[in-house]
This record gives sequence, structure tokens and C-alpha cells, in this order.
Amino acid sequence: MDTGPENDINDSKCDETEEKDIHVPIEIEVNRLIDQKSQFEELNGKVSKEPGMSFYIIGVKWYKKWLDYIERSGDHPGEIDNRDIIDLEHSEDYFRHQSPSYQYANVILKEEVQEGIHYIVCTEDAYKYINSIYSHIDQEILRYSILINDTDIRVETKLKSLSLAIYPEVSRKRGIDKILLISHYEQISNVQKIIKELLDPFFESSVLDRNSLRLWKMNQNFKLEKTFTSDILVPGNILNPNDTIEESQITNEDLIIVEHCKLNGKWVLVAKESLKPTPKEPKKGIVGLQNLGNTCFMNSALQCVAHTHFLTEYFLHDHYKQDLNLNNPLGTKDAELAKTFGNLISQMWNGTGNQVSPWDLKKVIGKFALQFSGYQQHDSHELLSYLLTGLHEDLNKVKKKVYVESPEFSSDTPDDEAAIMHWNWFKKRNESVIVNNFYGQCKSTLVCPDCSKVSVMFDPVLSFAVVIPNSDVRKIMVNIVQSDFCKPIVRVFVTVKENWRFSKLKELLMRHCSFEVEIAIYDKSNNLILADDESDICDTHSKHIFAFENTGEKGENVPLILSRSGEKGFFSNSEKKIISMTRLIKIPLEASTHDIQKIIADKFQTLIEHNNHLKPSYVVNFVNTAKVSQGFIFNSKAPCDYCKKKCSNCALGDDRIVKLKDIIEMRKNSVGNLQLEIEWNSQAKSLSMLNHFSDDRNQIIEISQNSPTVHFLLDCLKRSCNSERLDENNKWYCGKCKNHVRALKTYQMYTLPKYLILHLMRFKSKHFFSEKNSAFVEFPLEGLDLSEVVLSKDKPNLYDLYAVSNHFGGIGGGHYTAYIKHGSQWLEMDDSRVNEVSSQKVVSSAAYLLFYKQRD
Repeated sequence: MDTGPENDINDSKCDETEEKDIHVPIEIEVNRLIDQKSQFEELNGKVSKEPGMSFYIIGVKWYKKWLDYIERSGDHPGEIDNRDIIDLEHSEDYFRHQSPSYQYANVILKEEVQEGIHYIVCTEDAYKYINSIYSHIDQEILRYSILINDTDIRVETKLKSLSLAIYPEVSRKRGIDKILLISHYEQISNVQKIIKELLDPFFESSVLDRNSLRLWKMNQNFKLEKTFTSDILVPGNILNPNDTIEESQITNEDLIIVEHCKLNGKWVLVAKESLKPTPKEPKKGIVGLQNLGNTCFMNSALQCVAHTHFLTEYFLHDHYKQDLNLNNPLGTKDAELAKTFGNLISQMWNGTGNQVSPWDLKKVIGKFALQFSGYQQHDSHELLSYLLTGLHEDLNKVKKKVYVESPEFSSDTPDDEAAIMHWNWFKKRNESVIVNNFYGQCKSTLVCPDCSKVSVMFDPVLSFAVVIPNSDVRKIMVNIVQSDFCKPIVRVFVTVKENWRFSKLKELLMRHCSFEVEIAIYDKSNNLILADDESDICDTHSKHIFAFENTGEKGENVPLILSRSGEKGFFSNSEKKIISMTRLIKIPLEASTHDIQKIIADKFQTLIEHNNHLKPSYVVNFVNTAKVSQGFIFNSKAPCDYCKKKCSNCALGDDRIVKLKDIIEMRKNSVGNLQLEIEWNSQAKSLSMLNHFSDDRNQIIEISQNSPTVHFLLDCLKRSCNSERLDENNKWYCGKCKNHVRALKTYQMYTLPKYLILHLMRFKSKHFFSEKNSAFVEFPLEGLDLSEVVLSKDKPNLYDLYAVSNHFGGIGGGHYTAYIKHGSQWLEMDDSRVNEVSSQKVVSSAAYLLFYKQRD
């Protein structure tokens, strides 16, 4: 049997002569593919905690194709193809390592690609396993694990690019000045050896010593004439051979001069350190921050915080020193983060240079927050949250945090009293300049869907999340299954908006079909279940959406698997196989097995009449879900939930005694959901009608309302306060029901801080992948009035903008900058570059974090 996806039921148009080749449907996982994925995941989970271990990179584009193939919703992925993440265009600009130990660095990743977004990292065994099945195109991408901060083992996927300039010239050949790709943690002495080996074939000079060289670090803007003279003064410093590249603090804007010593033992270049610099005026914050390697996210957040003037003054006047909490277990050791941040602020405001290198702060952050170690691109909001939370703990005036009981209040306690109780409880353990100025309070209301219990909390909040409606639309495919299962399945395409719920989809489908429907999807265990009306359509794990006709009967929705006996399975020893997609049938709790048999027969009446010569034409079975839970449908010898024997599904029976409620009670402690199976006789005819589709490809159900092209900040804030249903992975424990439930949650702004941070929710993760919402949000530079959305009216709610963290480009491959207001002028801070900009440019679709100051 051909198991390729081109043979799934969506394209099946079988006639009577082809019925023995009815194929496995998309949504039923084939055991061979399940095993393939399980084996890969098992091997990928066996990670050695030693440095120097081999790992391989696989592009997400191919990996996603493979996952779709495994889940039977896509074509064969072909050979492993990483060409979309390898930089082939600029390969000639790089030195090619000759030593086998470093040849892995000859494969250059594109600058913009990021782990988890454009590629994944897998163990050597996992890669060899998957490569043995699919092989690969072009180059394999090998990387090694390294030791960071003496404790953390990381795979170094992004290597360091060193821009080299050879001086004096060692050859008449042009184009020797190239880029060297190497580990950030390689020792400078080893880098010197590598460079020597690379230059040896070109070395022609009769006055220079090919075995004696040293490396200089200087800014790329410095122009060094190739003229061979002596004692050339250069504004740089010699790299220590005992340091690593990381310790040498080489930025993306640095040039590495490779200087060879003359045969007489003299060097040509001399550092300018003996020259006295002309005194300059302090920059007072108008200074760029060097990019240390994918650190634009950090620079963007730092510029915004550094231009929060109360905080700047607090550090510049050393007020922070009296608040240092050196022994806070929740802070950094010896308050190192606060001290280092204070030094950076001093450099930015009291220094005279045009740019500052935040190496020390990056090192401290990476030391205490391992997620920021290394050189991957990160999120400016994540960095900001860590920085401000860390500064709070380092500056917390509560030196010894004692346990304080959470406040309790009755349901009729006024909000203002309850909010004050919560805030005072929080302040007993948290008292700092950060809390007093950046923290506000939100009101969270949870309502249990089962018992209607209401829980209200007033939580401290550092930044307020702002939901942005997505103007983008997407087309989804829905299979409409009528109550008569022998009728063709109607496939329609529905245009939906981001954040739409299943209730809206149901409403559209009912208007299209002229009958009521119930929406069903597959859960993470591949069980067909009803979709929650309050769930986001685009958040569903299922790739397939079904709409079953709802005829109004009451009862339990039970999945019905369709199979046929009499044929040896391709992947198991069973003599039956799945022949069509699972259906949902509604069965009353009081229905006996006799009633259940009749309900099922009514659904397949046409097919039964076609096969009335067979006795029987089918049997109804109770599915052994213990087998399903292990990933096998028909080939397990696990004890059956129904008969407690090691069976291959039990016949349901046909009597008026055993009822559905008895069956449910019988298996209440069993694994998986209740499932039934209709197993057709091997001689049954016309089974292909179960796979007939009536495609309505040209008819698309469009959105009825117009989508705004511009969103206003205040409208987005109001939308953020709407109620939403918690998802499966974030259930709330109801103390009354004693159960975790998907409660209805309402999030509202209660009190606002003096300095307000609004987080525009542009990034959204969905399972393995992420998306960016680039919709334009109009926000005021001055006079933001939040009175409409803030519950507490005790304080003024009028705000003026003073900083913006921007994200340009797509997910993962974008770039962060900042706009800051300095006096009356707006400045663009783009890493080390600082430019004046008009106020009109500040409001853009790149805005990500908005920093507002409350008017006095």
C-alpha cells in the first residue's frame, strides 16, 4: 500500500474496482511515521551536559514540512534542505578554514536567522537518524556545545565574524582582507595560529616575519594606509593572546588588524595612548550603544530606561548606593546588576565619547539570566522585564522578606479596599524605587464555567499588555459533515480574522449551510473533540476543522472510527484498517446498546442497503483506547477498558439493559475518551462514498464587517480588557469545584504608575512557530487620557510619551531601535548611531514598547 500523502482521502475518488485500495485519511497517524517522530524526539532528548559535543542544525522550513508529513497533512518533505538559512551569497568574503577542527565554521548562517524561528538544533544521534531516512542537500551545519559562565552548557550556533585587515601587506595579491568566522570563546592565541595558517600560502614579504604576528582592535571607521612606514600611531589596543574573543570585547563595529613583526624584531604600529585627548563636553545621554553581536534588542531597551529621567538622576547622584541589597537571594550576588547598570548610566551621561560599549552589563545579565548569555537575538520586552525586576531586587529596601499571609476579603468588599489590601501586602516584601515608579495594579476576575464561582485579584504589574487586532485575514478549510454520513462531505473555505473565536465561525457556517452545526477539532492526543466556542480559531492545535450537522438531539458526542476488516494491515498484524475520517455521533446517556446500534445504522442507511446481501455487513465495536493512548490503534495487547481482556476491540452488543451511562461509569478511570468503531465486512461495496467530497473551492465565506486599517491605542486598551477563556495549558483551579477549569478571565487596569510601560503584543507563538502582527497603532505623543480604561479615579490618568522601543522587520530576523525624547527633540538610537528625527516619525507600525510619564 502506498502511504504517501497524495493518496489520502481528500483526493480519493475510488470506484467499485478500487475499493481494496481505500487509503488512510489525513488525520489518522500511520504507525511508521509516528515511530519515526518518536525515535527522533527520543534521540534528541538525550543531550550530553559536556562541552565539545556535536550538534546539527535543521532549517525550520524543511522541519515544518516533515512535521506536516508526519501528521499526514503535507507532502513528502524531500531531502533535508538548509539552503534557505545558509549565507551562500557572501561566502567569498570569508576565509575558508583548512584545519579539520575548524572546517565546521566554513558553513555560514545568514545573519538574520534565529534559533527556534528559522532553525532547530538537534543532537548528533537524532540528526544521523533522520538523515539516514531523508539524506540532505548541499552542506550539513555542524556546531559544538560550549561552556559559558563556568556552569552553563550551550550550543554555539552563531559564530563570531572577525573583520581582518592585514598590515603591513604580505602579498601583492588582492582580496586577502577577509572575514574570519570563529567561536566567541576561542582563545586569541589560537586565532593567531589559525590566521598564520590561512596566510602562509600567500606570504611573499621578505622583510616581515611570517611566524610573528599580533592582533589589534580598532573601530572600522579608522582608515589605515597600506604604505609601509614605521611608528604609525593608531587608536586601538593590542589583543591579549591569553584572552578569549569574548573577553576581548570585540563588537560588530570593530576591525581586527593583523600586524606582522619585521624581521629585525620591530613592530610598525604604535598605540596612541601616550597622546592626551582634547577635553570634551559630557554627552548627557546623547550617545549610541555598540552592538556586541545581535544585541540591538538590549540596546533598544537600555536607551529607553536610560532616558527615564528620575531613574537616571537616582543613579547619577549615587542615591542607589544606599539602597543596595547585597544579600537578597532573589537579586544578583552583591547587587552586581545594579552596580553595573549604574556604571553604564554614568558612562552614557558623563562620558565624552559618541558611543558606549555595554559589555559589562551584558556579561552580568548573561551570568545571572542564562537565557541572555551567548549571541542569539532576543526580545526587548523580555530583557526590559528582567532588567527592571532585577534592579528592583538589588535595590529592595526590605532586607529580610518574612512570610506574609495573602489578604482575604469577602465578595462584597469594595474594590478600592481590596486593592489597597493587596498593594499593602505586596509592599511588605517589595519596596524600591522601581516599584514606587514603574508598578501599577490590575484587576483580574476569574469565573468558573461550571459553578460560576468568582475570584478577584489585584495584582502588581510592571508593564501592561495591549492586544492589537490583526487586520490580516487567513483562509481556513472546513469539512461540513451532514447527519447522513453517506452524503458527500462539503469542503468550504472560510476567511477569518486573527483572534476570531469558534462561536463566530459557527455563526458563519450556519448561515452558509442553513442548518445548525457543531465544530470539532483534533486535540493533542489526536482525539476528535468539540471545539470550545470561546477558543481562538488560530490557536487550535488541530490542522483540520470539521462542522457536524446538529439535528438537535441531546446526548454525549462520541467519536466513531470507520474501518474495514479482511485485509492485512501494512504496518501491523491486524486484519483491518481505517477507511475514512472519524465521525462524531450524539448518543443520549439513557440509550441502551440496542439504541446505539440503531442510531449508528440510521447514519449509514444508504450504505447498509447497498450491502444487504452480506450478513452481517458490519459490526459495531467498543474501541480499546488503552491501545490508542500508546499510539497504536489495532495492534496492542493492552487490557481493554471494556472487557478487561487483551482484546482487539469488543463487540458492542445489542441489548436493552446496558446503557451509555453504564459504559461511561465502567470506564471512568480508563485512559482516553470513549470511542466506538464501525467495522465493515471485507466484502462490503460502495465504501468509497464515505470519502466523497463536494468541494466548494470557489465559494469563500467572507467576513461580513470591514477591517480597520488603523488601530487607535485607546481602542486597543479597551479590547485588552475584554473577557477571554483560558486555554488548555493555563487552567485555573476552582476551590469550589476542586478541579482545574478553563475559566473566563477579565483583565482590567486598576491603578497606573508614574511611569507607564505599554507592551504592544505584536508577537504571538503558536505551537512551534511564531507570528508578528505589524498592524499600525496610532498613539499620542502628548496627552494620552486613560480615564476610560482605568477603574481607579484617584490619580491623574494623563500621560506624555518619552521613549519607544521599535521592532522593524519580521519575526526573528528583525532589528530593534529606540526613539527617545531629549528635551524637546526626538532622537533615533540605532545601536551606535544617533540621529535627530521628526516627531511624526516616532508613531510607526514598528512601535513595540511605549514609555509614558504621568503628568504632574
